[in-house]
Amino acid sequence: MILIPAYKKTDVNEKRADYLYEIASIQYFQTHDYRGCIKVCKKMDKCAREGFYYHFRLSASAKKKLNDIYGSLADYNKAINIEKNDADLYLSRGNLKHNKLRDYPGAIADYTSAISIDPRHHYALPNRAIAKKNLGLPYRQDYERHCNMGFQESCKELYK
Repeated sequence: MILIPAYKKTDVNEKRADYLYEIASIQYFQTHDYRGCIKVCKKMDKCAREGFYYHFRLSASAKKKLNDIYGSLADYNKAINIEKNDADLYLSRGNLKHNKLRDYPGAIADYTSAISIDPRHHYALPNRAIAKKNLGLPYRQDYERHCNMGFQESCKELYK
C-alpha cells in the first residue's frame, strides 16, 4: 500500500495533481493495485488543472481491469469531453465498446474518430475492419488502406 502524504492548504494544487498522477500510475503499472489507482484518480478531480484528463484515462483502464465496464466507459467519456483530439482515447473507448459491450456501431464510430485525428493510427483501421466484419458490413477497404501503409498483418487478412 502506498501512502499519500497530507498537503498543507498553501500547496499548489497542480503539483499535488501531478504527484497523485504519479502515485496512480505506480499503482496501475507496477503494483497492479487497480482499486487504489481509482481512489487516487478520484482525488485528482478536485485538484487537477483545467484540461487535464489523463487521470480519467488511467481510471478507465483500471476500471476495465476490474470489469467495471460502465464505469470505464464513463471515464473515457469524461476524458474525451475534455480532450477531443486524442486518437488513443477514441481507440480505447472503441475497444471497450467492441470487446466488452459488443456495441459494434459505437466502436466503428470511435475508430472512425481516431482515424480522422490520426489517419495512420496503427490499430484503428484494422479494429474498425473487424467491427464492420462483425456487422456484415464491407470491411476490406480498411485492411487495404492499412496494408498500403506497410502493415503486413492487414495484408495477410486480405488473402484469407
